[in-house]
Amino acid sequence: MAELIRSFTEPENLREVYGVVAVEDEDGELGLADPSAWEIGLPAEGEWLDTGPNGVTLQPSGKGSVHVRYESWSGPPTEVWSADAWSGTILITSGKISALSDVQGDERLHTVFDLGERDAVWNVRVQRKVFENDTEPDFPRHAYHAEFFRLQFWPTAP
Repeated sequence: MAELIRSFTEPENLREVYGVVAVEDEDGELGLADPSAWEIGLPAEGEWLDTGPNGVTLQPSGKGSVHVRYESWSGPPTEVWSADAWSGTILITSGKISALSDVQGDERLHTVFDLGERDAVWNVRVQRKVFENDTEPDFPRHAYHAEFFRLQFWPTAP
């Protein structure tokens, strides 16, 4: 059975979230890893996510605040948290990810989550829930009318 290695929930509402992207620290500056997740583009009309090397772009519904949780697993997680889910593989060149917001052209990276391995293709399951939160323990209670994205990563090779 797979074990949860580590997890992190962004503590704040992510305004104008673009997605979750690979990041690198270069000369003390945090920036997007190469190739840039900006190259993925926004999800197609009617879709809520798209993927490419170094990232997942998200299209929130706009019904409330947006919150993101990252999870690193030893193998495939057994629990499916939401019926609204996508699974596949993604190359993460830096081994580190962060949510990316773009508020009126001002690019902002949020908390960095270390997956623990560079230049790796990861299995990932992205799940989304849109609801009024009064009981969800993994997300902040102040996020009442909200959209929650859970990204679960695990190695492709044992």
